[in-house]
Amino acid sequence: MEAVLKIMALGSFRKYLSSIWNVFDFALTALAYLSYLDSGGSAGGLKALRALRALRPLRTISRFKALRAIVASFLEVRFGG
Repeated sequence: MEAVLKIMALGSFRKYLSSIWNVFDFALTALAYLSYLDSGGSAGGLKALRALRALRPLRTISRFKALRAIVASFLEVRFGG
């Protein structure tokens, strides 16, 4: 639903796909629906790709500079980078 609303607001599918985050969201959503539609179990790999949905919060982190700094400092402390 989010993608449909964004496409309508932007006026075209091409404009929607001009953002890498929109491409990412669209691909994840399409893969999720493909795995739900598969009734024969042949799309086991597609089900594993649904785990990539956990990466969607990266979109929020990339928008806010302060949040990006907090996450970067957490990763530096946690992983010694």
